[in-house]
Amino acid sequence: MHEHIYSNPNPVSQSDDLRHVYHRLQHRLRHWMSFRMGCNGNQVSLLHMRPENAAVLIHGSNPDDYF
Repeated sequence: MHEHIYSNPNPVSQSDDLRHVYHRLQHRLRHWMSFRMGCNGNQVSLLHMRPENAAVLIHGSNPDDYF
């Protein structure tokens, strides 16, 4: 008998994580586009920022806005 050891016992978690990441990327793209399109004059160049700070700038500090 062979025992298969998985890092995560839930076999559905893999696809759930992928769907969750894809959903998060969609939100990030939507926020990014709205951020880039909203020419309010005081845009910050995200290219010169750390990714963490850029994510906070785009999504805000509210975790509900992130998902």
